[in-house]
Parts: sequence; structure tokens; C-alpha cells
Amino acid sequence: MRDMKNYWQPGKVGIQQNYEEYYRYNNPYFMSNEWLRGHYQNNEYGYLSLNYKLNDKFDFQLRPSFTAYDMVNSEKLPYSADVYGRELRQGDYREDRRTLFDANGDLQARYHQNEIAGFLDVAVLGGATARNFTFTSTSPLPIT
Repeated sequence: MRDMKNYWQPGKVGIQQNYEEYYRYNNPYFMSNEWLRGHYQNNEYGYLSLNYKLNDKFDFQLRPSFTAYDMVNSEKLPYSADVYGRELRQGDYREDRRTLFDANGDLQARYHQNEIAGFLDVAVLGGATARNFTFTSTSPLPIT
């Protein structure tokens, strides 16, 4: 195990990994120290509920909400690494950026009348919803 910690071949640092079968497998120290991956994400959420009673028969409710995030995934594959789908072993760098914004607004109006003619209750509910949704994603080809 100690022999694998020095994962670059002498005189070929940054060019060729050192491992008994590097033509088929990767040195585990090489992969854990040189195959770099990053994930960064910011999330924002918000919700509000507003109620207004006009009188004994009418009331209104407004509920705006939003969800948003920004995300970046990156990957730096080192030179001489053998990974399925990237057989040239020339290393590469990939980056994927995503943004999402989702805003919703609900408005409800209620009418209620109790005891019409002494035995009948009436309730009416009406409303509307508006939505604004945006999603973008960029995942370019790897830089080799």
C-alpha cells in the first residue's frame, strides 16, 4: 500500500500515473487525489399567506411563494486516468451550471351566507393561480 502513495511515475509527474496495471486500472491514491469533483448549490425558498376579511360574508386569501437555486458541478479528470467512455486518457474538465426560478401566486375569494330561509347555508369559492417558471442548464463538451 505504501508504494502506491507515490502515484506519479518518476520523471512523469502530471503525465503518467504509477501503478502495476495502470494500462487497465487506476492507482487509488491517484484517483482520490487527482480526480477532482466539485458541487456548489445555493437554495432560496419563500412563502407568505395573507388573509383579508372584507365583512361577514366575503374574505380573500393571497399566497405567493417562490423556489430558486443556482448549481455548479465540475469535474477535473487527470491526464492518464482510465475511465469508461474516455479511453484516450488525455484528461478533461467538465462543468455543468443550472439555475431554476419558480414563482407561484394563488388568490382565493370566498363568499358564505348562513341560514338563508332558516335552513340553507351557501358557500362559494373562486380563485386563480399564476406561475412563472424558468430553468437553464449548460453542460458543454469536455475541454481536452
